[in-house]
Parts: sequence; structure tokens; C-alpha cells
Amino acid sequence: MRKTGTRPEGAVEKEILRYFLRNPSGADTLEGIAHWRLFDEGLYRSIEETNRAVNALVSQGFLIKDPSLMFTGCVFRLDLNKKNQAEQFLKRSKRASVRAGQLGESEIG
Repeated sequence: MRKTGTRPEGAVEKEILRYFLRNPSGADTLEGIAHWRLFDEGLYRSIEETNRAVNALVSQGFLIKDPSLMFTGCVFRLDLNKKNQAEQFLKRSKRASVRAGQLGESEIG
């Protein structure tokens, strides 16, 4: 298994949520999400990490988990009723990351 270093808390959830916000009519299986994350996003993460992230987004209400008739697992998609809340969540997270980065820079300088 490949390790890629330490990531900030919630980074995977935010990455997946950004994808679904960019593709609001998209839907995919857990394995499919892990696959495009590996290849399209150029990141190397395990299915277990993706599973934790997707389940966190489902529990927050941003993604909907649907049973699939075509696949062996479930299909995940953006809850369009929560699109605005998801966008606000990402904006708040980005502001918090910027503030944290500024604190780190001021401690260095």
C-alpha cells in the first residue's frame, strides 16, 4: 500500500465534495470515486480512506447513498437540496485553512 504523507483533517472529504459540486449530476460507486481520485485528480489514496470520507459526507448530508441496481455496491451523489450548504462548508473550510497558513507564516517570519 502506498503512503502519501499526512493530510489535513477532512481534506479527502473536501476533495470529493468539490468534485460532486463541479459535477452535480454525477454519481459513482466507492470504487469509482477511488479510481478517479487516483487517476483524474492525480492523488494516491486507499479505498478505505475514500470510504471514510464518503461516509462522513453522507453523515453530514452533503451526499446521498443510493442502492444500485447496476453495481454491487451503492452509488453516491450530491444532495442537490444541500448544494448551497456544501458550497458554504467549502468556503468556510478554505477561509480557515488560509487563516491557519497565515498563523504558520507569522510564526516563521
